[in-house]
Amino acid sequence: MKNKKLPKKIKENFIFDYTNFFIGEDYCYCSVKNGNWCGELDINGKLHSKFVCKELCCSDTFDYITILDKTGVIDKRGNFIIPPKYDDIWMINENLWKISVNEKYGLIDTCCQTVWNLKYDSINTLCVEGAYLVSLNGKYGIIDINEKEIVPIKYDYLQAQFEYAKSNRFYATLNGKKGVINLKNEIIIPIEYEDIYYLTKNRIVLKIGLDRFIIINEQNKQICKTIFEVIDTKTYFSKNPTLYSAKLNGKWGFIDKNGNVVIDFKYTHTYNILGSDEKYIGVSIDKLNTNTLGLIDKDENQILPFEYEFPYLAYIDNDRFIVSKNGKCGIIDRNNNVIANFIFDDIFPICLAKSEVKQYYQARVDDKYGFIDRDGKPLHIDKESLNISETELNLEMLSMIEQIKYLFS
Repeated sequence: MKNKKLPKKIKENFIFDYTNFFIGEDYCYCSVKNGNWCGELDINGKLHSKFVCKELCCSDTFDYITILDKTGVIDKRGNFIIPPKYDDIWMINENLWKISVNEKYGLIDTCCQTVWNLKYDSINTLCVEGAYLVSLNGKYGIIDINEKEIVPIKYDYLQAQFEYAKSNRFYATLNGKKGVINLKNEIIIPIEYEDIYYLTKNRIVLKIGLDRFIIINEQNKQICKTIFEVIDTKTYFSKNPTLYSAKLNGKWGFIDKNGNVVIDFKYTHTYNILGSDEKYIGVSIDKLNTNTLGLIDKDENQILPFEYEFPYLAYIDNDRFIVSKNGKCGIIDRNNNVIANFIFDDIFPICLAKSEVKQYYQARVDDKYGFIDRDGKPLHIDKESLNISETELNLEMLSMIEQIKYLFS
């Protein structure tokens, strides 16, 4: 049901069907969609380009564009770099692109010449230069650019966790059991466990049964005697020391890399806070038979009270937080004062710009998207700029798209 009591400035500036971010260091644009066109919006709410297309994703030098359900790449003048004939496309480096058609993956170069045929079920680049984790006919392995096997394509599953992969370590699944191998296909941790997670240097979490987690080192020796019900390696406080969320006797607390208890087990949930750089963790306690969420730091100081809806909570900066009540999102300060009223269906802690002067965050009201600053004030959209002429795409290329559409239908 649409909110009929929205402030006028929200109604006037929440006009897009969707917004799509490119995450870059200095690139302060995003793509927006309105009806049958997509364009590139800057930090001042001004539209700089407009294309008739289904979807547009902007970067600093090129844009991904989807026309008639096929995706290609154009430069900033609307010239095609890669023709729109793929279900999806991703840039690996300046000379290499990953493509997909009918759920099969391959590689092409910048000249659209085939490097790998469309035969793989998945392709993922690794931290290790020139190594690609692929799946083929339901099995996983690692190959080089010449499709020569580095790790045999024989595993039921391979996974590269970023920090661990930097050490040439990969989770391997075989016959329903998990372990760790390296790029030489040597077994680091025996493939005999229910599940396995990287904790930190020379510390691994193993699942050894239902509600049974232990910490070991790479010599496969258990670090502490405690067997935890869960160790959540994705919910943690930042370094010096890093503290990890863990569950024991039905409650959650925090442990260090050696399994020592630092924050006692007394919370009903713990939740990683988006955008906080692990400075804060969301936690909940039993209250009126519902789960409500608050915020603590690693010294267990309460930053926000336990009155916000689980699990939505996000960090903007040290004095601004995105929270949810009664199914709606708003912004509060560190003293729990309401800065932006609870009228938004979503507020995403992703900046339209990383400048200290201007920062705007994507938000949604009903079925329309716009941007708000840390005080909940909407970005003013330059309506006149929305009337710019549509950038013409190569007509010869567009006629080819129609042929391609039927070719892959």
